[in-house]
Amino acid sequence: MKNPVVLTALILLATVGVGASSYYITDVQQEQQIEQIQQRRQQAEMQHTRAADLAIREVAAAEAAEDVLRRWGSRYKFIPRTLNTADMVEYLEGLTRNGFEQFDLALGEQTTGPDFSTYTWNVNGTAYYSDFYHLLWHLENNREFYRIRNLTAKHVNVFKKNRRTDVDRRLDMVAFEFELDAYFAGSEEISAPEDSLRPIPLSILPSHRPPDASFTPLVRTDLPPNDEQLLDVESASLVAIMGSQAIFEDRYGRHVMLEGDRIYLGEILMIDPINSFVRVQLNKGDRVETVNLRVGSGSGQNEYRQALGDGVQLEPIEGQ
Repeated sequence: MKNPVVLTALILLATVGVGASSYYITDVQQEQQIEQIQQRRQQAEMQHTRAADLAIREVAAAEAAEDVLRRWGSRYKFIPRTLNTADMVEYLEGLTRNGFEQFDLALGEQTTGPDFSTYTWNVNGTAYYSDFYHLLWHLENNREFYRIRNLTAKHVNVFKKNRRTDVDRRLDMVAFEFELDAYFAGSEEISAPEDSLRPIPLSILPSHRPPDASFTPLVRTDLPPNDEQLLDVESASLVAIMGSQAIFEDRYGRHVMLEGDRIYLGEILMIDPINSFVRVQLNKGDRVETVNLRVGSGSGQNEYRQALGDGVQLEPIEGQ
């Protein structure tokens, strides 16, 4: 009787052991394996994403390097190894030899750094606008590396004797001042020898001619002196018209004028021998006048018509 009981107990224990072993293998061990597989998959996905990101960065870095090399190859500025102040003064005096009424240059300070050094100059003067623009153009666009800082400029009237007439003349000029940094002693990493630089393409440089007369007043409240002693039709008389010539008389004598000739404040627009008058245009500073001057009439009896802007239509001449 005991043997069947023992046998039954052994079978029961074996069944329980197999179930426990199956549970361990199925629910514990396989779950751990699944987690490990998922972790490996996540790691593989992360590595793939990292590799794709590195590939994108590599392309961007290659494009940036290509752009840097292209700009480095197209550079046209250089920083000289040495620069003495005497050479720089000579260079600036050469740029300001013409058109400058005054040009003052003073060395402010010298700065020495790990990559380059600078001379800082204080510059001021007075010049015609076109010549002032010429100076700035060369400082900005020549091979040497200069930088202009704190630039100020304004219109000024300068009066000088006309050597021929000894009468003061009014000159429209620009009074300016700025600080100028001149770079030198540049390291090899930021500057190349001048003879290794490419020619400067003129197409990339700004025009050498100033775009407009920015410092010439459009409207004036005072008239300039007649330093060239041109014919002043307002103080002269028209005494005769002979064909295409108009003959005026003033305190200096007689003047023979043609169409297009310059006069004080303006020019001769038309000479009409049939109707015996001369039409002139005068710039009075704040307005432009068109004046008909008739033979035998003084300035007080002339016909004045104010012209407002270009293309003004005058009244028809009597008899036409």
